[in-house]
Amino acid sequence: QGSGWIIDHIKEMKITSFHAKALRGSAYVELPEKIKNKKAVINVNNSEDACEKHKADYDEWKDKCFKLAIMSYERNLKNNASEIRNYKNFNSQFNFDGLEYPVKEKGIKRFIKNNPDVFICLYRLDNEKVIPNGHFGDSNADNWIDILFYKDHYMWIKNLNRLLGKSGDHSSYCPNCLHK
Repeated sequence: QGSGWIIDHIKEMKITSFHAKALRGSAYVELPEKIKNKKAVINVNNSEDACEKHKADYDEWKDKCFKLAIMSYERNLKNNASEIRNYKNFNSQFNFDGLEYPVKEKGIKRFIKNNPDVFICLYRLDNEKVIPNGHFGDSNADNWIDILFYKDHYMWIKNLNRLLGKSGDHSSYCPNCLHK
């Protein structure tokens, strides 16, 4: 059919594969020092100890790192942004209805459906390297939120340029270009 050509032989074939782990949010994890020291990511501590210290209900917050990442974007606090006490009584403008916790990829899609004015760029951390991992929503949305996913934990990327750059580097990175 078609051209009528027939393959005589294949000289070389290269197959590359990788194991992709499904997204699934969880409780607090520490970032590697190199990433933490860049002060570019807000990693809200929803561990049992932190919840106890700040009188937050651990059972309510333990799997809600995705919600905390969105709320940390929304609050954009200058001080103590990683403390659960800043979020336990906060009423978000975003609609989290219908999300199942811990949030998986379909939950992110549901969140975008509930909040069409949000665009999420998702990155993952692999061996201290930040890798684009997909985007959700309309890139013309009013709220463009960069999220880091590391060891089953979501965190808000407050400063993508600082996270991706090296010390003293003042480069600007285009999230839209990174995800192409």
